[in-house]
Amino acid sequence: TAMSDAQGLVATEWTLGTVSGSPTGTVTPGVGTGSLQFAATANPGAADTVVEASGNGQSAPVGTMLAQPLVVTVTDQFDNPVPGVDVTFAVTGGTGILNGGTNTATVASTMAGEASVTWTLGPEQGTQSVAASVAAAKGTVSFTASATAPQAASIEAVGGDTVGLVGVPVNFPPSVRVLDGAGNHGQGGGVRHRPAVPVLVHEREPAGAGGCRAFLGVGPVWRRA
Repeated sequence: TAMSDAQGLVATEWTLGTVSGSPTGTVTPGVGTGSLQFAATANPGAADTVVEASGNGQSAPVGTMLAQPLVVTVTDQFDNPVPGVDVTFAVTGGTGILNGGTNTATVASTMAGEASVTWTLGPEQGTQSVAASVAAAKGTVSFTASATAPQAASIEAVGGDTVGLVGVPVNFPPSVRVLDGAGNHGQGGGVRHRPAVPVLVHEREPAGAGGCRAFLGVGPVWRRA
């Protein structure tokens, strides 16, 4: 409650609340009728904290992009989302890339306070990691992902044709290399050798090359197991 001065003016202080948005205030005279309504815009404060929103703990084959982006939220001291804040993402484990570019990326937060990047895993199997941070804000968000073995997609011939005696192991067994979808060597891919005369062996090679000890038949056929 405030009293009007000699000119009939009334003034008062208005401290905005801690929630960003557009609050309103109403002035009602002590005598007479009617009222006036005032509005104000409460903007979020400075960036105070960066927290994880989504995208942590995913799994994908090495060298592929994760299905979901990495997302963080930037808030002020009252947990209001803060837009227009630069968030720096950096690969801290493995040799993956962010947003299809390099191992670091800087992204401005949206009106919802969110910043996100895509993450393509490096060629190393196991756990890989990315950190997200904001200058002058508390906290660093750590994301991890599990990089699994590549999926075998095709094979290519390594050893050429050979010559030998029927019923006797050849000196240079036929061999192939297992490849993933990106043309990289696929470790541990099973390969089956099926000659026209069924005398066959099935073998895995740890380095990505599938080889077998074969006897001469007619027209051997290779395929993925």
